[in-house]
Amino acid sequence: MSSSQNWVLGTVAFFLAAGSALFSAFETALFSLQGHEMERLRRKKTRFSALLSQILQQPRRLLGALVFVEVVLNVPLVLICLYLLQSGRVPVLPLWGSELLVLGLVVLVCDLMPKVAAFLNPHRFVRLAIVFLAPLMQGLERPLGWMLRFSDGFAGWLFPGAPKGPRSLIDGEMETLVEIGAEEGALHPTECAIIQEIIRLGDKTIRDCMTPRVDALCFPDDLSDSEISKRLRSCRYRRIPVYGETPDEILGILDVRAFLEAKGMHYTEFLSPPSFVPETMRAVDLLRSFLRRPQVLAIVVDEHGGTEGVITRSDLVEEVLSEALPGGDRELYIEELGDGRLVASGNARLEDVAEALGVEIEFEGIDTIGGLTFTLSGGLPKLGAVLGVGDLRLTVRRISRKRVVEVLVERAWRGNGEGSLA
Repeated sequence: MSSSQNWVLGTVAFFLAAGSALFSAFETALFSLQGHEMERLRRKKTRFSALLSQILQQPRRLLGALVFVEVVLNVPLVLICLYLLQSGRVPVLPLWGSELLVLGLVVLVCDLMPKVAAFLNPHRFVRLAIVFLAPLMQGLERPLGWMLRFSDGFAGWLFPGAPKGPRSLIDGEMETLVEIGAEEGALHPTECAIIQEIIRLGDKTIRDCMTPRVDALCFPDDLSDSEISKRLRSCRYRRIPVYGETPDEILGILDVRAFLEAKGMHYTEFLSPPSFVPETMRAVDLLRSFLRRPQVLAIVVDEHGGTEGVITRSDLVEEVLSEALPGGDRELYIEELGDGRLVASGNARLEDVAEALGVEIEFEGIDTIGGLTFTLSGGLPKLGAVLGVGDLRLTVRRISRKRVVEVLVERAWRGNGEGSLA
């Protein structure tokens, strides 16, 4: 055979090998796409997204078409390579040696290497695959439609059950991706911590995040307006459940601001219908509900309908942010009321509170007013608890499930009650 013919056959073999490698990469890229990668591709190009969804609607038929094209390309490729190796006057290798060499090169160059490259960066190959596969699927539909339908049906009979699409990421995989993003600088460490807490929220139930019934602030419906006004001013909640005979009989949710701004109307006139949620409900599902609807508080009930506690949107947000944000990023304030009285957030520093009141407060190992109330009470204090230390009186005005949110601090008080370290 002349050298010109060898060059022609060599060129044909090169293009056959390139086509086989390309379609092998397409196969791996399309069937290894994860959910977040598909969403990334869909957001970038609308038309691209439509073509991708159309192609992936029939995965068995798509796989059959890809395998068919690879076979059509590989068979002549192998024959041409064998012919070139055996066409000389003195064959370079015996026939069996040439077969092993050609098959090994085809597997390595046209199958293994393209698949590895596509697996490492699937979305790049998917874009190219759409350009080739969209017209290819239409072109093969008529001449080879019966074969594709037969292979699809045979595979369905042999392996019953609908083909699974790209599987969703499990929590561990998502956390790994977040950590990689933080290491590469795509995410700030605080953002990384918040995302990880949100992922972990999916494993928690409402019972894990709620304020228990014994710690929740609820009012009966038989109080006078003056009495409840006094109680409302001693706490700083926007909405409070109101019950009938027992806390198991929740009548509604009191809008505190609307009641205090109005005059001459009983507080039961400002009740809105309560929302009840089971204690076994997933916390992330309730958070979605809070974000979709104008409600920020729900009553948690057990299987018998009894009140187990209260949960608010703030509780769920705190569940995410409490471990993710450093203390300095949380709300911190000291509001002076005059006459030696002030209201401080639980994470306000003791030295700032002492400076505002003109007194000395020194406890080894304690930095915040919330930490001081923990120490005095031996744990998370109850709402309304009164604690004394020296000349100071501390009244717990707001708490969450894990920490003291707000404390009223008053000077010039001598007390020997429970919790006093005077």
